Formats: sequence, structure tokens, C-alpha cells
Amino acid sequence: MKNLKYLLFALLLIIPTVVNAEVRSDTPAGLYDTQAECDTQLALNESNTNASNGYYLSCIKISCLTSVAHHEDIKPLNSNVTCANGNTNPYRELIKSGIGEEQSFVEGTTCSTNNQEENYLKTVYATRIDQFNCLLNRNGNTFDPNSNSNKTEDENNPQTGINTYYIVLSGVVIFLSAGLYVVNKKNFIKKI
Repeated sequence: MKNLKYLLFALLLIIPTVVNAEVRSDTPAGLYDTQAECDTQLALNESNTNASNGYYLSCIKISCLTSVAHHEDIKPLNSNVTCANGNTNPYRELIKSGIGEEQSFVEGTTCSTNNQEENYLKTVYATRIDQFNCLLNRNGNTFDPNSNSNKTEDENNPQTGINTYYIVLSGVVIFLSAGLYVVNKKNFIKKI
């Protein structure tokens, strides 16, 4: 009986207790009343660093600003997906949206913040699923890392960050070497 308890405990350690979900083409898109519900859905996005293609779930805030329906992407694809080839604006295609066919949610539609009026629009949140492809630019043309038309003004390093990695790594090596040298000298002096 005691061995069985140890076996069960060992199995619990081996079996992962947290499973990271992944956004796929069949992931449902929905409409939510609170941002917290929408943020829960955003957690389905895996880490998209060194990506090439895949699916991304966005959370869109739909509100009435200056009598016009306004859409705001809370965590846009371009700020959360890092393409391995350096593409900062990959091609994306809408697969499905939680906004649906309801006319009052369409961006640019006239609306009101007064709940007594017919075109009243309460702030809601919707998810949408986009398929992205880093091999293509936003306009659908093939991405060329050497072309100036691909680069944005705030882009510092069009590579995958390998240059920055080596700069940081060499700085860490120099710092650790100097620290070990000082520690070694102090121990040598104490021995004398």
C-alpha cells in the first residue's frame, strides 16, 4: 500500500497539471460582456516567438465613441507575434469573428451611449480568429528580408535577434569573468 502511494505521487509529478491550449481554425469565437472574459480567451494564444504561420485569437473592444461604433484590438497580432524571418507585418486573414451579423456592432455605424435610445450600444468584447503567415507581407506579396519596403521606421534589428543575443552574451561573459577574477584574487590574498 505504501509503494502504491509513492507510485501515485510519482505519476502526479510526471503528468503535467497545466495544459497550454492552442488556437486552431476550429477554436470558437464569441461575444462577451466583460474584458475579463475576453482576456481568458486571449490566454489560448501560445507564445508566438520565432513563428512562421499559425492562428491568433484577438480580443476586440466594441464601444460607442462620439456616436460611432469603434473597434479596439486589445492585444493586436503584430505586437504579440514575432516572425522568425523578421517580418513585422505578416499576412493575416480573418477566419471567424464573434461580432457576427449584428448591424449595431459594425465599425463606423452610428450609435448612442444612452440606453433609452434605439441605437444604444453597450460596450462589449468579441474574439476573432486570424490565420497569419510570416512568409507573406500584409498585402499578400512574398516577404523579402532584404527589401526596404518590408521595414518599418522603428525596426532596429531585422534579423531574428541573433546579433543582440551575441552582444548580450559577450557582455555577460566579460562581467562574469571579471567577477571570478576578483573573487579568485581575494582568496589568493587570504591564503598568504
